[in-house]
Formats: sequence, structure tokens, C-alpha cells
Amino acid sequence: MNIFVTTLVLSQSRRSFQFDLPLFIPIIVASVPMAFLGGAYTMHSSAYKIVVGLLLLFAVCRMFWRISDTVIRDNPKLWQTMLVGGVLGFVSGVTGVGGGIFLSPLLLLFRWTDVKGSVPIAAAFILLNSVSGLLGYVTTGSQFPAGLPLLVIVAVTGALIGTHISTCHLSTQGLYRMLGLVLVVAGFKMIMTAWA
Repeated sequence: MNIFVTTLVLSQSRRSFQFDLPLFIPIIVASVPMAFLGGAYTMHSSAYKIVVGLLLLFAVCRMFWRISDTVIRDNPKLWQTMLVGGVLGFVSGVTGVGGGIFLSPLLLLFRWTDVKGSVPIAAAFILLNSVSGLLGYVTTGSQFPAGLPLLVIVAVTGALIGTHISTCHLSTQGLYRMLGLVLVVAGFKMIMTAWA
């Protein structure tokens, strides 16, 4: 689903958002091999889900605490971007989430880019790491879940609607609020599924 959705998002948003290639390259170089390794493992720990959920909720709080109308960008060091890429790549492979849900708030928290700059970076990150993680998953001989084509159709439909709204109708502040809502839903979902 990540592969289909992010391909669509990148194609639809390429004219609306600027892609920061120098920021993206070290992140993805470190993340892709780690996503492959993570894809070969499956983690079902309830504690893991709770921790990830709480981190997502914390990211929302920090993101809105630091929000301002003027974004002051900080230029990251190479080791910082590669560390973030490697960790998130492995998490992406293990969870199958894609990693962009973690990358977007980190890019904003560290002030490496603004919200519009984070969209294409996160989408490309999810796309490449999903492919790498999927290859790692396939090497284990694991099977795809039933009903996958329907899930892809629903996800792509949601992506079409979301991309249209974000590129045509939302201001920077609106994008912040939308990202915050997604992170809150994802955080609570992770916590609730840990107790299910």
C-alpha cells in the first residue's frame, strides 16, 4: 500500500512542493539497507507498540510547541541525517509502516525543513524503504495478507483525496494541523492495538 500511495503522492505533488535532494540523499542512503534488514524480522511486542504510540503523541506536542509562522531552518550535519535515516529505515522495515510517519515530525522538530518541504521527502522515504523492506520480507518466505488488492484501492483513493486537499486547499498552518491529526490517530491506534 505504501508503494502505491507514495508513488501517487509524489506524482501529484511534484509541482506544489520543493524537493530538497541534498537533505534527502544521506537519509535514504542510510535507511534503505536498514529497512531491508528490518523487513526480515517481525516484532509483535505490546511494549514496543506502546512506546511507538507514545513517541508519536510526544512528537505532536513538540511539533506544535515549536510551530511559528517563520520557519528558521537548521543545516544538519551528515552524521545526524544518516543516523536518523538508519534508525527510521530499520523501524520502517520491522513495522511495515513506511517510516515517513516518524520522519515528517523529526524533520520539523529539528528544523531541517518546513512542512511543505517535508511532504515529498517523507513520501520518497516511504516509497524506497517500503520497497526495500518488502524485499526483506519476501526473503523470509512470508505470505501477503488476504484482501490486499482491496486495501490498495482504499489507500490510493484516500491518497488522491488527501493530496488534492493538501496541494489546493490547505495553508502551511493547515498542513501542520493535518499532520498533527494523522500523528494523533496513529499514536492512539498503536497504543490501543497493543492492548487488543
